Amino acid sequence: MLISIDCLMDAIEEKNGFPLDDNQRAAIEHGTGPLWIIAGPGTGKTEVLVIRCLKLICCDGINPGSIILTTFTEKAARNLEDRILETMLFLCDRYPILTDIDICDLRIGTLHSLCNDIMQEYRYSPYQNLRLLNDLETKMLIRNRIAWQVIRFQTNLYANFEYLFRRGPGSYLWKWTNVLSQLYDRLIDYRINIDALQEGGNHWRELKTAYELYSNTLRDNCMCDFSHLQKYFLEFLQSPRGHVFINGDEIPQNLPLLYVLVDEYQDTNPIQEEIYFTLANNVSHNITVVGDDDQALYRFRGGTVECMVGFSAQCHRRWGINANQITLVNNYRSNTGIVEWCNIYINSFPLMSVNQARVENKPQIRASSGRIGNHPNVGLLKEKTIADLTNSFAHTVLGLHENNIINDYSQCVLLMKSTKDSRNNAGPYIQALQELGIPIYNPRSKAFLDQIEIHQILGAFVSIVDPGLEAINGRDLPGGPGMLEEWVNEYNRIAEEYPALRQYIERSQEAISNMTLGNRISPATPTILYRILAHEPFTSYQLNPEQDLRLSKVTRLFEAFCSQVGRPLYMDNEIRGKVNQWWLGKFYEIFCGYLQDQGIDDDEDDEVVCPQGRFPIMTIHQSKGLEFDFVFVGSLGRSVTLSGTHTLEHDLLPFRSTPPIIHHRAEDAAWHDYIRLHYVAYSRAKHALILLASDNQLRKRGHETASFGGQGGLWVKNNIIRL
Repeated sequence: MLISIDCLMDAIEEKNGFPLDDNQRAAIEHGTGPLWIIAGPGTGKTEVLVIRCLKLICCDGINPGSIILTTFTEKAARNLEDRILETMLFLCDRYPILTDIDICDLRIGTLHSLCNDIMQEYRYSPYQNLRLLNDLETKMLIRNRIAWQVIRFQTNLYANFEYLFRRGPGSYLWKWTNVLSQLYDRLIDYRINIDALQEGGNHWRELKTAYELYSNTLRDNCMCDFSHLQKYFLEFLQSPRGHVFINGDEIPQNLPLLYVLVDEYQDTNPIQEEIYFTLANNVSHNITVVGDDDQALYRFRGGTVECMVGFSAQCHRRWGINANQITLVNNYRSNTGIVEWCNIYINSFPLMSVNQARVENKPQIRASSGRIGNHPNVGLLKEKTIADLTNSFAHTVLGLHENNIINDYSQCVLLMKSTKDSRNNAGPYIQALQELGIPIYNPRSKAFLDQIEIHQILGAFVSIVDPGLEAINGRDLPGGPGMLEEWVNEYNRIAEEYPALRQYIERSQEAISNMTLGNRISPATPTILYRILAHEPFTSYQLNPEQDLRLSKVTRLFEAFCSQVGRPLYMDNEIRGKVNQWWLGKFYEIFCGYLQDQGIDDDEDDEVVCPQGRFPIMTIHQSKGLEFDFVFVGSLGRSVTLSGTHTLEHDLLPFRSTPPIIHHRAEDAAWHDYIRLHYVAYSRAKHALILLASDNQLRKRGHETASFGGQGGLWVKNNIIRL
């Protein structure tokens, strides 16, 4: 039994307590064929996607098992699933005839998780028995087995891809590891014809060889990374088992795939675009994509906003039909002045008006709430120097709290391009807040390795496997041996205070020193780490949620390392009383090298945006999809620079399996991305948006920075109310 669309809409509006607007209704009610929903910030795109999915199930009678719903992150997927289940329960309570529908058959998840689950379900033989590596394991694999081999034969790779290498000091092999990881991902993400590289010149031939070395290593070791997961899935869709998945067969449980719904489509890459179009390559082409080209942020991960801008053109190229375009324009989040500022900002750049830079004829967003407030909706906090600016910023935050304008610091946020706790990034802001006693939440500060519990646990472990750090000499460590020495010194500092821990370490050292050559010390090296954690002070640390998360992250990092070098730990075959020197070299150069090179963030609780009582400092990417009452935006005035990502995308263009419908110069794409980055930051605010800028930053003109709009900092200085 089903319900009518009118019944569905009435129930949803009763549940929400407010009506749906005409464009939202049109998107939900759309019938068959491709649907292209352009959803500006705060326009309710997630709600529309949820209700459209339930409309298909409850009104059109589509079996939930015939629908795929994908989004960009695991957190967003869980949010979609929770909202669908919650709304379905509400509908079943109001319309008991719906209780027979098993909503659990709906396929919801990230594309990666769905690719993995579907191929396992359909027992796709090329993917069977492969172990899926996470990003950490992939990096360690490349560092351990690939990078040094590539360096041996590379004659032209470095010279031609120098723009991808990180400047400054650090491990040569880790620099190569990071570059190779990016190259391997992009070859898959952009659907590069690997064989065509052979004709491209010396460095392209070398890249082909380097890629084949990596792909063969994955295959020979029954491994798969996230990029190759998508490649396997696309091949699966083109196989007989894939045809059964898409079209169904005579077996009742093999339902045909009838509808594909894709969230955050602006961050799709070319291989994902090909997967989605292949999934919808049936008679009706029932694919719904939702996103906003102005909020595309993930080119550095391979995302190409051109997939969103060119969606309808791609439908016409593939199927000879245009997508039904619906634009959600009513912003339900922000005060009127903030919405107007966002429109002024993005429309002030002539570069955003050129052909195919944005969705054609895109209307401006409108403030639906009509809220203005008794305070400036958009303000400028300006001082002569960064030191003065950060001090004023911190006092402004304190004043908001002391004057009861906010009840909790978590109602605010500081957004920056990087929240690293350093002088040129978030460091001065962090210091200013802490001096006023304002507690902060900054999990992406890259300060994981600075925490005392991390020094102590790793120092204790190193004291067991390499007393005196004798095996560290000559090792390829990005930051040198100083970090290891700090760990051991910190363990030595607490050894007398915690005798049980000291006695365990000493017993372990003695046991190892008395073992015979080549003897096995432990069948599972991580066990040593877990035994250390069973002693004080680590048992007390585990009662603190933040310290417990950090310690659990150490164990996960360690497990990833052991997956590459093996879990058992042995004595050396030649040096008496010493742990295997080969293993120690790998431990120092791969595990410790990774910690030093990558800049580790704390883990984040997916269920908590920011703990109550703390002031959040976030990257703009981190804030995507969130909203805050008061938004401060810092690190303004920075120059637009051409990144290695933009250059690589341009350089790989001739080797794409399918030429893109839309392509911009690398320099223009860089400007587009910087503009979109600021647009996302500015559109997070509900009640007030505050720009933070020094006099020097405000001197930047519109052709020098994307921070202030096309007119530059002087226009902002003269037209935005100074606080």
